[in-house]
Amino acid sequence: MRAFVALIFQFILRGLVRNKVRSIITVLGIALGVAVMLAINLANSSALSKFSESIDLVSGKTTLSIVARTDADLSQSVLQKLSWLYDEEIKFTPVIDQIIVSAKPPNEVAQLLGVDIFADKQFRQFNTGFAPDGGGGFEIFRRGRVFVGSELARRQNLKAGGTFNLFINDKEVPCTVAGVLSGEGLGKAFAGNIVIMDISCAQDLLNMGDRITRIDLIVPPDRIDEVSKRIAKDLPPSAAVERPQRRGEQVEKMLRSFQYNLTALSLIALLVGMFLIYNTMSISVIRRRWEIGTMRALGASVNTVFLLFISEAAILGVLGSALGVAGGLFFARFTVAAVSRTVQALYADQPSGAIIVEPSTLLIAFAAGTALTIFAAMAPAFEAVSIPPAEAARRSSYEQKIQRQSPVLAGIGVLLLIIALVASFQEAVGGFPIYGYVAAALSVFGFAAMTPLLLDFILRMLAPLLAQTIGTEARLAALSLHGALGRTSVAVASLMVGIAMMVSLAVMIGSFRNTVNTWVNQTLRADLWLEPAGRNISNRAGRLTPEVVSTIRKVAGIDAVDAFIEFPIEYNGLPANFGAGEIDVMIKHGNLSFVNGEPSSTVLRRVVGKDAGIVSESFALRHKVSPGDLLTLQSPSGPFPVRVEGVYYDYSSDSGFIIVPRETFAKHY
Repeated sequence: MRAFVALIFQFILRGLVRNKVRSIITVLGIALGVAVMLAINLANSSALSKFSESIDLVSGKTTLSIVARTDADLSQSVLQKLSWLYDEEIKFTPVIDQIIVSAKPPNEVAQLLGVDIFADKQFRQFNTGFAPDGGGGFEIFRRGRVFVGSELARRQNLKAGGTFNLFINDKEVPCTVAGVLSGEGLGKAFAGNIVIMDISCAQDLLNMGDRITRIDLIVPPDRIDEVSKRIAKDLPPSAAVERPQRRGEQVEKMLRSFQYNLTALSLIALLVGMFLIYNTMSISVIRRRWEIGTMRALGASVNTVFLLFISEAAILGVLGSALGVAGGLFFARFTVAAVSRTVQALYADQPSGAIIVEPSTLLIAFAAGTALTIFAAMAPAFEAVSIPPAEAARRSSYEQKIQRQSPVLAGIGVLLLIIALVASFQEAVGGFPIYGYVAAALSVFGFAAMTPLLLDFILRMLAPLLAQTIGTEARLAALSLHGALGRTSVAVASLMVGIAMMVSLAVMIGSFRNTVNTWVNQTLRADLWLEPAGRNISNRAGRLTPEVVSTIRKVAGIDAVDAFIEFPIEYNGLPANFGAGEIDVMIKHGNLSFVNGEPSSTVLRRVVGKDAGIVSESFALRHKVSPGDLLTLQSPSGPFPVRVEGVYYDYSSDSGFIIVPRETFAKHY
């Protein structure tokens, strides 16, 4: 053992120090790969765990919820159908749950809860910092009085008795702080951006009339199924009973593909790091062939030589992974904010909170970086132990071996590319595009395996051409690279992978940007757009009142107004969006781009005056819907069919849209 440690110092560490530039670049390559992977994983897990935590905190002890199936909210009359629950000693309470936006910059998204203050203590725990009998708590029953979360209060500089304004629908509404919630329990939901009101005051503030968002129930665990079935019989078609955790599961399903893609992109950096390790170790083996032969001639075993090179890779891997973990924690501060903004814009409102760091996540990132480094060094290490002592004295033996093996490697590369092509046509497994990722990885390794043969051909053809155009020096350079094909091919393959990944990402992002720009210019044809101020920050914050639309229609110089309404629904167990617009206006002024290439006006004329509509491409793909299919939608008056007349391109929602004429909406809703 002592002799082996001495060999590590003499054979490995001395070489790393002697070639310090290459060693530093390799360590930084590993560190960058681990840092990117860890930062994205932390961002993914933090965003999802914060959302799940908010659902748990807002749900409290709730075991069942009655929610709207067909609209954004419920009629309060549903409560009358639940009177039998009193006899069963089952607790239930109405809740208003809305997204609002603070009017004071920075405009922050907040979650407003309207609750029965006295009854709600059985469901959710929150503390405002004053004694219940101190009188301060009764302020909450006055119009416009609210409890605010401690984080929102800190960022907006709010104190008890202070005032602040909220964007509510198309108005800016003043509110008074009745108390500041502590940072525990409900006070830390929604990253501390929480506002609590008395439910009747919330209905008044939000202009909801007798509407509520949901009804929460506390049911003994052994009676949940029984009570669910009884409640379902009493509910109108516009309502459904579900467990609170289901909302989190739905959002998790929506986020899954987004997080898969982020994780896959983060692995690209690790892949490039693997090629750097392979390159470093291959060069190390080539340069030390004489030393390896000498050691073998002096009695060093094959295992000793193999372990020496694996130890070198392990040292580089440990250093790079440790540095990568530190870098990942630093980069995570930025990735969490970026991921949270995307999640908030496309999937679910959730302010970015603190990074949630689990020791196991750091350990996995460190272990992955080290293990992949050792894995990448396996091939060069096997090459090192396969060198006979006599052959090691001939420096050209390795290059001759690479040239002999290049056709075989190219054949393997072609086989990998064929497998990648077949894999790219396979369906996702359980919603996870595993074959797509396999195809991408095999493509990288396939082209890398073909590099020696391609390089051999290119350099042979390039040498005489360079001699004629540039001169003898250029020809000698090409021949020198050809003579060191083993080292050259590894370096070229490493560079090829890095540049290929960079180019492919740039092309993908650029293509998507151009596609979206084209879609915007073709589809969004209005000269002016009007929306509640809060919707600039959150796409769930507020609607325009009918009075505003009527006022706009009377303004001189306006040719047409499309009063578009949208709200979230559930279709086949997945979230979707339901919208209604002025189809006549869309025919005259719009220019939707349909997947089958039909003109917008032709498709939309088939929709007018019928229970028919159009769906977005993302909805069609998610639910396997085609033109001519019938969708059964639920409305407050019962189910009704909608015939799909066309599928249009849309990039505003991942969950998809169903669009019907306003008259269809008015008839059923």
